[in-house]
Amino acid sequence: MDQPDIPKKVKEIKFTDPKEFIQALISPHNLGQQFLYRGQGEAGWTLRPSIAREHTINLADTFFKKRETPASLKISYYEYSLLRDYAISCDTAGLTIPGDSPELREILKIYSRKSDICYEIAFEENNEAIVSPPDDWFSDQVLPLLAKAQHHGLPTRLLDWTMLPIVAVYFAVSSVLKYWGNYGKTTDTQQYNGDMGVWKLDARQLNQDTSSFVAIAAPGAASVNIAAQRGCFTYSKSGIDSRLHDLEIDNDKAAASCLEKYTIPAIHAEEVYFLCTQYGITGATLFPGPDGAAREAVEKANARLFKTRYDTYN
Repeated sequence: MDQPDIPKKVKEIKFTDPKEFIQALISPHNLGQQFLYRGQGEAGWTLRPSIAREHTINLADTFFKKRETPASLKISYYEYSLLRDYAISCDTAGLTIPGDSPELREILKIYSRKSDICYEIAFEENNEAIVSPPDDWFSDQVLPLLAKAQHHGLPTRLLDWTMLPIVAVYFAVSSVLKYWGNYGKTTDTQQYNGDMGVWKLDARQLNQDTSSFVAIAAPGAASVNIAAQRGCFTYSKSGIDSRLHDLEIDNDKAAASCLEKYTIPAIHAEEVYFLCTQYGITGATLFPGPDGAAREAVEKANARLFKTRYDTYN
């Protein structure tokens, strides 16, 4: 586990009963567009975006091993390189690039605009070519593409949230079930022996305060998954070239006052999961399509076996 314990300054509300846990989160005073929610399988994890996690940092270091790049810029360059390659791959496969425009293509250095309708092909010298990003490449123009890339597995500076608390509960319990379904026999079972958690963020207060973070609505048109999940994002306005600790919203003094955390022991994962299904929240509804249906089938099996596996390794 590569993330430190959360700061004590964030208010934590503990539960031991699954129904009370969910009822507290979906109560009327918790609903409304000003609140965002994020579920995590381990309540002790901090709120760090995927581009700044240990595994990605190691990849970035390897990626720029043969190039003299300042350490503070490696993560930003790596994010840009991934996003650029993602856009090129979408283009090659005939997939829509969210926010596509000549300006976006110039930012990503895919093509150089020659006229309103023609582009000059940008040839790379070899397969290891690394394109340095423009200084101001991160802007509103790239957000729709970045959001879609994030939802399809690319590490980015964006941190996922949802407007619906029950969806956040699902993602917390899904993470626990995936761990025990796939890895419980071969890795350190202490990782998921604690609590799972749902973070609550007052986005209105966050955007009005002096925090270095901002909350934005995710463009539903960028992905059917984003639309189904009522997705939103937060990101640091100071960029990702600062200290990694500063990229965790719960470590920002102003942002921490906008946060609460609801926790429940992971041993209740089975009951929490099936309560989510009663609200119509499953892998199939949040990931529309055949992959989501398969996800739901696997999760149901893991939920039914959860208590047996948990007891076996504890």
